[in-house]
Amino acid sequence: MTLDAYVAGWRGKELAAWFRERKLECEYAAERHVVFMLSPQNTVGDLERFRQALKELRHRCLQLHKSIS
Repeated sequence: MTLDAYVAGWRGKELAAWFRERKLECEYAAERHVVFMLSPQNTVGDLERFRQALKELRHRCLQLHKSIS
């Protein structure tokens, strides 16, 4: 899964650090994007943390875009 960090108001490495704080490590972080790869080794807990982080990120994006409008 590739996420565009600019949409959240961050650079890729900043977004990667935000995920790291939530115990989630991306495979790759560039200026604008972060890439996650799921595997059979991921646990249900890993996937739940990822889902929660995506919900939190979505909320942040919505707040950011409301403040710009």
